[in-house]
Amino acid sequence: MTPRTPDPIQLPTSGLTLDPEIQQRAGGLDPDTVDAYAAEIADWIASAPIIVYSDSRTRWVADGFHRIAAAELAGLYAVPAIMHEGTRRDALLHAVGANRAHGLRRTNADKRRAVETLLRDEEWSRWSDRRIAEQVGVSDKTVAAVRRELRNCGISAVGGESEKRVGADGKARTVPPRQPAPEQPDRTTAPQLWQPKPAPPQQTAPVVEQVPGDDLDGVRATNERLKTQTWPAEPPPAPKQPTSKEAMQAAHEVSGAFGLVRRALDKLDAIEDALLAEDAQTLIAELRKTLDRLTARFEPKEGAADA
Repeated sequence: MTPRTPDPIQLPTSGLTLDPEIQQRAGGLDPDTVDAYAAEIADWIASAPIIVYSDSRTRWVADGFHRIAAAELAGLYAVPAIMHEGTRRDALLHAVGANRAHGLRRTNADKRRAVETLLRDEEWSRWSDRRIAEQVGVSDKTVAAVRRELRNCGISAVGGESEKRVGADGKARTVPPRQPAPEQPDRTTAPQLWQPKPAPPQQTAPVVEQVPGDDLDGVRATNERLKTQTWPAEPPPAPKQPTSKEAMQAAHEVSGAFGLVRRALDKLDAIEDALLAEDAQTLIAELRKTLDRLTARFEPKEGAADA
């Protein structure tokens, strides 16, 4: 029977552990994706909870690194999350297969990083190529190729020996030894069917010391002066003024964040029942700070109306 997925709850981002080894993007977070998520946060924040594994002391993020960064960029201090009981290894195992069907599309480098994560682990490297492929979301041929490369580098098991692999059913099976690749024939003993034409003798350009004339000292002096001359640095480009469209978009983003904070405070009674005591206190304090900061930013200052 498939275990029931927990309902999403609100978790403060300050209490989440973002382990860079669990994050499976080969190039780290993509700034453009974070900006795009932050600009459209009202469209997805309620329907795309992050995935967290908790061992009662640490909350390891397994899926949702870009969403957390976008929420913080938009001024939010809590995000919806589905929290499972588990360890760091549980979060890592979940992370290698994340983003297969949603979010920023994985690159080949992302997929290889996920495969290597399992193959470099003492336990998971004993899994069969097919089982690793199913966990990561790649073909078993890709897993076999990466396993072979790591073995040749001395990172995985030594090639040529019998190995036991654990399949998805949990049973260990002996894999036949892999035969080394056949040696390439010695091409130096093959009969030579043609002789390359000898290259024409290269013309050597005269060096400066061999140039005759009375201006040689002047050339040397000019060359030394150019080497030591300091050229003025180019002035930095003038800051780009935002267009009216960009200013209007920023105003809408601030307005959306303001509305999210107000709605969060209105629903505080329902949120408190699902949070731990310290989480509720942190969330309330952070939400009120945000509301006060936004209110102070957009309320008219004294004397502004009389100006």
